[in-house]
Amino acid sequence: MRHRKDGRHSVHEPFLLRVIRRLVAFFVLPGYGSGGAVAGGVAVLAGFRVVLGRQLRMLETDGPGSRSYQRVSLVGGALGAGLGLVVIFILYLMVFKPAA
Repeated sequence: MRHRKDGRHSVHEPFLLRVIRRLVAFFVLPGYGSGGAVAGGVAVLAGFRVVLGRQLRMLETDGPGSRSYQRVSLVGGALGAGLGLVVIFILYLMVFKPAA
C-alpha cells in the first residue's frame, strides 16, 4: 500500500471519489429536489458533483502528486466544507427554532 506524506492512501482515493460522486448524484440531489429546496443549493451541489468528476479524471490521468489535481482537490474540499456548514446551520435552525 502506497502512503503519501499527507496521510492519504492513494490506492483507495479513486474508489472513494467515485462513491462520493454516486452518493451525491443518487441520494443528495434528488432529496433536495423533492424537498423543495432553493435552486441555488441544488446548483451548488451540482457544482460539487462536477468538481468531484474533474478531480477523479485528474487523479486517473495526472496522478495524486500533480499541481492541477491538488488544486481541484482543494476546491472540492472547500466546497464540501461549505456545504457541511450549510447543513449544520439548517440543523441548528431545526433544533433550536430561533424566534423571528
